[in-house]
Amino acid sequence: MILYTSGTTGRPKGALLTHGNMTWNSMNVLVDYDLASSDVALMIAPMFHVASLGMGVLPALLKGATVILEPRFDPGRTLRLIEQHKATSISGVPTTYQMICEHPDWDKTDISSLQKLTCGGSAVPMRVLEAYESRGLSFTGGYGMTETAPGATSLAPNKSREKAGSAGLPHFFTDIRIMDPVDGPAGPGEVGEIQIQGPNVIKEYWQRPDATAESYADGVWFRSGDMGYVDDEGYLYISDRLKDMIISGGENIYPAEVEQIIVELEAVSSVAVIGVPDEKWGEVPRAIVTVREGFQLTSEDVVEHLNGRVARYKIPKSVVIVDDLPRTASGKIRKADLRKQYSS
Repeated sequence: MILYTSGTTGRPKGALLTHGNMTWNSMNVLVDYDLASSDVALMIAPMFHVASLGMGVLPALLKGATVILEPRFDPGRTLRLIEQHKATSISGVPTTYQMICEHPDWDKTDISSLQKLTCGGSAVPMRVLEAYESRGLSFTGGYGMTETAPGATSLAPNKSREKAGSAGLPHFFTDIRIMDPVDGPAGPGEVGEIQIQGPNVIKEYWQRPDATAESYADGVWFRSGDMGYVDDEGYLYISDRLKDMIISGGENIYPAEVEQIIVELEAVSSVAVIGVPDEKWGEVPRAIVTVREGFQLTSEDVVEHLNGRVARYKIPKSVVIVDDLPRTASGKIRKADLRKQYSS
């Protein structure tokens, strides 16, 4: 089958996913996750997104579990369905989990059947993590992409605190490596491009031989275009998309690092940090922020929160407060759209 990439950094490409790719990804899920035939998986993300299909629907059906399909995401309805069907697992992105726990029905809904929460896309904000922990739930995190069907790494729930911010270890049948474009393999703590190998990784893009040729190193390692590093235990940490990296005065700034700290502010609903042109430094960071209902936030609040927590050059030189951020159907922020609108 062909699934299209989200296109958050450019034109979407058709990833040619074989039966083998999807099967091996499902085997990774069954090995690394405690999936049982008695599970009831509530799918609140669309199946045209590879995470819903590859990490949720197909492994559950392969195991003989029950799958509940939803046409669209609604936090209140999600809570009602969990209680009604005694759902044992859901999967989503941090935004969906935040909307669920901030819904008025959160405290009065019986979600005791839930056992597994799978989250991808970015790190879960601490206040969201704590909201679910207060109800006895932990998250399984992970990292992947359409081209890897999609699992590349996973973080076990019992490591969600100890390895907060990590995307976990490689799946059982999949390998990763971190490569510096100049010096080759990167050591622990050194940022480089994340490259992935395994039977779940695509061999080509649909009718895009140019993109296929650019996407592989040494003929077998898929170049993710994401920057990250591993710690001394092999746990992966995502720095950011290579194309989203900001170079300010010769220094590299990874927006994800700054975003994860800004979103800790109770008033912040979501945030995106982009680079904007600057005569002196080439480009500088700008934060685009949405504020939670009932809260107030100023630019000074954001800067004060960052002071002393990141290097001065990483602190946004401007903060724009908006009503909403443009997103893909799977919930990812469209930074390309933000750059067009807020770079001047």
